[in-house]
Amino acid sequence: MFQRLRNVSTAALLLAFAHAVSCSPPPEDDDNGDFGGSGNVDGNSGGTSANGSNGSGTSGSGTNSTSGSSQGSGSGSGGSSSGSTSGSSGNSGNNSSSSSSSGGPVFGGSDAVACPGLPVGEGLDEDEICTGTGYEAEVLPVDLLLMVDTSTSMVDNEYNGVTRWELVSNAVKDFVEDPGAQEIGMGIHFWSWVDDSSCDVDNYSTPTVPIGPLSENGEDIIAAIDDQRPGGLTPTYPALQGAIEYAKSYAADNRTRQAVVVFVTDGYPTRCDPMDIPSIASLASDSWAETPNVPVFVVGIDGTYNLDQIAQQGGTREAFDVQNDGSTERLVTQLKNITTDEARCEFEIPVPPGSDYQSVDTELVQVIYTPNEGDQQEIPKVAGYSACQMSENGGWYFGGQDANGRPTKIVVCPCSCANFGAGQVEVALGCKPSGPIL
Repeated sequence: MFQRLRNVSTAALLLAFAHAVSCSPPPEDDDNGDFGGSGNVDGNSGGTSANGSNGSGTSGSGTNSTSGSSQGSGSGSGGSSSGSTSGSSGNSGNNSSSSSSSGGPVFGGSDAVACPGLPVGEGLDEDEICTGTGYEAEVLPVDLLLMVDTSTSMVDNEYNGVTRWELVSNAVKDFVEDPGAQEIGMGIHFWSWVDDSSCDVDNYSTPTVPIGPLSENGEDIIAAIDDQRPGGLTPTYPALQGAIEYAKSYAADNRTRQAVVVFVTDGYPTRCDPMDIPSIASLASDSWAETPNVPVFVVGIDGTYNLDQIAQQGGTREAFDVQNDGSTERLVTQLKNITTDEARCEFEIPVPPGSDYQSVDTELVQVIYTPNEGDQQEIPKVAGYSACQMSENGGWYFGGQDANGRPTKIVVCPCSCANFGAGQVEVALGCKPSGPIL
């Protein structure tokens, strides 16, 4: 029998913005807004960019192509190029207003098909069934670093008098000022190339406004946006690298929260080597695969290409394309949908009242799912993300590490997560899990 001792938290948060990149940059800058035109420099003679998404390999080696439909080998359905234990959870669905049929970016990098767990106590006598204490699984809160492109093309391109910069800045302000967002953790930084020193990663590893609750730093974020005067070119690699370095450092100091990077841009990388997509995607891959795990969300403004490969290797399913139609409503709606998504499948490891984290026996942890209709299911324990695909009943594994090498969270495989659409997830302490599946 499970005793419910903790309420499920409301959804954790996230945001999605992105930087448009191509396998090979234009000769000078990204200011002409020419993405996917006939014969452009990214090897796209047919008007469709050679992109790195939907591949099945693990190296993310997108290449320049003369074909209008060539695709590089982005990461597989797991979103992590290494397929290691730091892979991510899936998502049961997102009521996004995104034009993408898959519903916009989410943790996990996979449009997983739901799979059932194991019947609880199958094959056991009644006296053999464990009755350890159950805790309603609590979703990890998310803190995001918004990394915003301020290159010249953000102000040189507009629709009905609204520039790309105005679209992004107005949407972020609307989001920050929303009363329902005040407990969201968020920081912001900006990036563009103005001289050779702009290739220095240190320029991007200390945010203009550090991550903190919007109730405390929302005004600072708005002031930082108002202080910006976009101009310059596009140093994609060091900007992303610096953002990841800060988020990793923050995550190491805040183990009970999930740090994410949200990369915002509208242009191809045009300064600071390397400028090829595989190298940029490898930054995102390492960010998600290496502890502490920091996913990278990517959103492109006005039809930018080759972002899916970066997003997938960064632990998120796909990049999010935002078209500047002169209105911020769609973008704000998307941000709200993501930050109120209750289906993320990464949970805190519960601690019994009066105990400390060190007292939890991580060898005796079960994950139980109770659907609104139907019988309870045990989600079996698996060795890591790579084992998820070998388990027809899905699974879960430990993710993250504290300073003593102990796990900090429970991560559910994509197909199990896709099954969590309606019901309750509980973590039972003191019960030996089914598995592990290697």
